[in-house]
Amino acid sequence: MREKVSGKMHLKLGSAVLVCLLGISFLAGCSEKKTVEYDMSGNTEDTHTESGGSYGTLEQFADAPGWNDDHWSTTTEEGMQVQMNLENVELVLPEAEEMFVVEVNEPEFDAAYKERVIKKLFTAGEIYDYDTEHMPKKDLLEKRELLQEAYESYEGEDDKGKDRLLEEIQGCDEALNTAGDTYTPTEGFEAGEYLGERGGLSYILSFRDVSEDEWNCRSKEIDFTPKDIYQVCPKEVSEVEGLYYDVVDFGFGTVENECEISEEEACGLADSFVKELGLEYPVRSVVKPLAWWKGRDSYNVEAKYLAHGYVVSYDFGVGDVSFVMQGVQENYGNLKEKSESEKPKYNMNARLDVCVTEKGVIGVQAHNPVEIIGTSKDVKLLSMETVKEIMRKQTKENPELFRFCVPSNVDYGWGLGIKPNKKDWSLGVTYNELSLIYFRVRDKENAGHYSYIPAWRLSDWMVFESYINGFRIDNPVIINAIDGSVIDFYDEI
Repeated sequence: MREKVSGKMHLKLGSAVLVCLLGISFLAGCSEKKTVEYDMSGNTEDTHTESGGSYGTLEQFADAPGWNDDHWSTTTEEGMQVQMNLENVELVLPEAEEMFVVEVNEPEFDAAYKERVIKKLFTAGEIYDYDTEHMPKKDLLEKRELLQEAYESYEGEDDKGKDRLLEEIQGCDEALNTAGDTYTPTEGFEAGEYLGERGGLSYILSFRDVSEDEWNCRSKEIDFTPKDIYQVCPKEVSEVEGLYYDVVDFGFGTVENECEISEEEACGLADSFVKELGLEYPVRSVVKPLAWWKGRDSYNVEAKYLAHGYVVSYDFGVGDVSFVMQGVQENYGNLKEKSESEKPKYNMNARLDVCVTEKGVIGVQAHNPVEIIGTSKDVKLLSMETVKEIMRKQTKENPELFRFCVPSNVDYGWGLGIKPNKKDWSLGVTYNELSLIYFRVRDKENAGHYSYIPAWRLSDWMVFESYINGFRIDNPVIINAIDGSVIDFYDEI
């Protein structure tokens, strides 16, 4: 897979807390027992399990060619003409010998879950409730000041983020009316934030369950950060007011990392940390420099940030295959075609970030945990020719399933902001990648229950640096690699 990462993680920390909250899972291991009975026969009209394949092996595709010099057209229900162009389509296979079906649950952030996480991360001293309702007055005032600064300098594209900041400011004002001068020891693990100790330092552990995020997804997020960032920062930025660290793209070439340990040593520390905690993020995916703000803004990334330390990322997946690196909601340009009636689904970006310097692990950030229920082996995959036949047939006969659209970076209004009626124009889609991936499908009768299944995805794939993983996928055609059914992208994602 193409290993590119996003610069989406942004932490602005002070002696109080103003943080981006991310999600984490602390359950161990993948079941070796076949606990998932994945019988999809009869699900769709296009069921082709008789067409061959091999149990749990990818050998049948080892010498398969891509998809070249093939063209056909279809007409959508709106009357739009769509020309499908397949020339020099690259065949992309996972680096694995076999594929599985992995069944997972979305965990609840209940008291039992929080207690389990808290006791793994805090290693000494008393644990305190540290949400707005329980903060002492001094910490509340510091938090309010940071929120006010963020509110006044907000530069988001919409007002949602600014409105949330205002709500938090108002929450601080309300809590100040009754705030005391001491911390409140936790009792029932019902709070959203906690204060405790690890390695002789105070850390803040925050949980958040977001009903709708910027990608029209539900997300669960947890953040574990030092209460005082200046206790772990490099000396070069120790005098910077409003210091924060981030993950950024330093561009071409290799930026000099000022950290006293090597990337290999940092990965070793991170691996040990993750193994000790038993996180359900088994695949180390990418490593990026940990960037510390120098106290000045600049278009030159190296002038703005100091590279000191590493962010070691771990993804949910199986074996050495990261499900995140194969694409999450943010990577799909067609996400904008979802209707308002299609409710947000759970974010697929199940990634854990471990921040490491010569001082050790100084922060942990994670997204959207899942818990493995079971894994099915001996999965029989359709032949390549059958897959191509199904894709051709379904796009011709059922184009409404795919909602073909003009990519958002293409100006089809000739600079005039015009959006012509779809029935009055035609769309040419040039595909360049056919990938065998794991795609998540939901259990429609059991909320929060999902299966990652082998699937073939035909797509217009392009480098897009501002997206997570550094790519974007447009007009995907996704077929279940087991039974040949069309995966309803908009119903699943």
